[in-house]
Amino acid sequence: MPLFRTCLLALAASALVAQSPLVYPVTRKAEVVDDYHGTKVADPYRWLEDDRSAETAAWVEAQNKVTQAYLGQIPERSAIEARMTRLWNYEKYGAPSKHGKYYTYSYNSGLQNQAVIYLTERLDEKGRVFFDPNALSKDGTVSLGGMRFSEDGAFVAYSLSKGGSDVSTWKVRNVATGMDLPDAFPAGRLGVNAWAKDGSGFYYTDYPKVEAGKALTAVYKNQKLFFHKLGDPVEKDAVVYERPDQPDWGFGAGVTDDGHWLVISQRQGTERKNRVYLKDLRKAGSPVVPLFDQYDGSYAILGNDGDTFYVHTDAGAPRHRIVAVDLKDPKPSAWKDLIPEGKGRDVLSAADLFGNTFVVTWKTDALNLVKLYDLKGRFLKDIKVEGLGNLSGFNGRRQDTETFYTFTSYNQPPTLYRYDLKTGTSTVFRQPKVDIKPAEFEVKEVFYPSKDGTKVPMFLAYRKGLKLDGTNPTLLYAYGGFNIAMSPGYSPVAQVWMEMGGVYAVACLRGGSEYGKTWWEAGKRETKQNVFDDFIAAGEWLIKREVHQHPQARHPRWLQWRPARGRLHDPAARPLRRLPPRRGGDGHAPLPHLHHRLDVEERLHVQRHPRGLREPHQVLPAAQPEARREVSGDPGDHWRSRRPRGARPQPQVHRRPAGRPGRPRPRAHPHRDQRGPRRRQAHRQADRRARRPVGLPGQEPRHEAARRLRPLVDSKGLPGQTERPAPT
Repeated sequence: MPLFRTCLLALAASALVAQSPLVYPVTRKAEVVDDYHGTKVADPYRWLEDDRSAETAAWVEAQNKVTQAYLGQIPERSAIEARMTRLWNYEKYGAPSKHGKYYTYSYNSGLQNQAVIYLTERLDEKGRVFFDPNALSKDGTVSLGGMRFSEDGAFVAYSLSKGGSDVSTWKVRNVATGMDLPDAFPAGRLGVNAWAKDGSGFYYTDYPKVEAGKALTAVYKNQKLFFHKLGDPVEKDAVVYERPDQPDWGFGAGVTDDGHWLVISQRQGTERKNRVYLKDLRKAGSPVVPLFDQYDGSYAILGNDGDTFYVHTDAGAPRHRIVAVDLKDPKPSAWKDLIPEGKGRDVLSAADLFGNTFVVTWKTDALNLVKLYDLKGRFLKDIKVEGLGNLSGFNGRRQDTETFYTFTSYNQPPTLYRYDLKTGTSTVFRQPKVDIKPAEFEVKEVFYPSKDGTKVPMFLAYRKGLKLDGTNPTLLYAYGGFNIAMSPGYSPVAQVWMEMGGVYAVACLRGGSEYGKTWWEAGKRETKQNVFDDFIAAGEWLIKREVHQHPQARHPRWLQWRPARGRLHDPAARPLRRLPPRRGGDGHAPLPHLHHRLDVEERLHVQRHPRGLREPHQVLPAAQPEARREVSGDPGDHWRSRRPRGARPQPQVHRRPAGRPGRPRPRAHPHRDQRGPRRRQAHRQADRRARRPVGLPGQEPRHEAARRLRPLVDSKGLPGQTERPAPT
């Protein structure tokens, strides 16, 4: 499985298995140059964009051969894979949903490629297999894309997709008989949104037809909303709403629980904003009218009582609120706050309405807390859980008196609960049987300051009783983008890591939804640097608090891995933070360009400049200390903020200001650009005159430096791990 390989690659890197140098296949360079308004840009690897060519397939096969040969030499790999397979192989249940007299739910026996859909009339019975997507194709490339049941449970519209494509085929099935109806739609980017209240048909969106053979490459615009009546040919379907003046608009639709209103939501791109339009279904030929047409926030209709609509929105409230809107006066000034924006940094992240009760999910410091309110917004009760984890679910219809939700954490596989609104009690509905003991592991939340002082939450999970003394391998994970929150959740990868004695850390960076709209916008576009600063600060906090710090990190001489641009949060590549320019003689020395990683005990020679003295240095393990400053490949350039585009990763040897500070550099002419070549030339000349060595602490003789860098094998550590003596 790809996820296995991903995890094993990360574990292999941390294990530091001694390997011979990797020899990568030669990649052909083509003479391809584009001219953009007089600027020529070379693109020698464009031939790799053709993923169906025989040459590309051969290149991929050769790359995989090198990778698998490397991974195959890791002695612990088979044991790790066997343990992860056991942890993945457990029964997985989806939350039941009710449609008429039927309950439907998904079930995976353990390692099935796709979950099977079951149908039952009683929750205490397993029921029968209604749809098994694993039987759709022998190679497993055909998948079940989506299912929409009519309210009475008599029919279901479902889609099939091949090879993970957005292009799908929709069909309609009789639930009682399990037979498909003649209603079928040609392959395309069609999506069924909602059934009519009486089950006579459904609303769906579709794009204009494209030329044959171009379904995967065509540009889709001018989406329309249709209604399909069961039994009619697709060609007779009526257009409900379209906007030819806005070709980039997309639509979604839903029908209110009372069946009176069609709610049309308009979106554009990936913005977390939408417009809302209404159509009165009680009146034939009624027009589509705007309800929220300002495009100033996100709006979700939870339900309605007549002309009063209950809306979950972030308009005027970056951390969201629930308001009541009267159609007679829908202006924002006339809205009534039912559940206002939370205090502090709490976010009203999700809400649903059923049983005349608002079920509200509050995200407090990246944790989900669920509270119940009545239709007036008055608090009723909390949903209590044991332990630090994540709650999700709580879906239903207005007339429902029960709902289902899931609780999970880093040490707890997803457990499914049933909540009875009449009695106000929760009971375990399905609990997976996994070969772990949650009580043996600890999960806690900490907070650390980022570069600008912003308080950022982070979760830590590890074996209970583990001494956090700086000697524990630590896997730091983060995302920080697209309004996605990092909440606790079970992962077999993290479980195996903790069982091996590692600390699993998850940082909740800006760019996610942990603290609402403001937090998300603080980590995108022009503020994206905050995401990297938050991630770096997380690593620095872990080292400072001695959650993770290899003994060699406390030595004054160390290497810092400098990642290639574009690799955002690679655990094996530590980004460097930009600090003010250095003063004095604490110089640095660039090492030769390296491809992916350096093996422990591999010796290199570092050269200050063409006339400098050569010094032996040794590559350290992957557990590296915090970054001190960003440096460039030019020994005399201390003001360049980052490497130029196209530069390769390059480890750096840093020197802390120990011993003689060195001769100060001469000042450049005050009228010259300090970043110009004359400034760098002055630095190089000063180095040559001073005959300054590479920048080793204390300026000890070279033979002393070489002696103190000899590796000592740590018999208690991982294979190939080394340890250094304290400086004399």
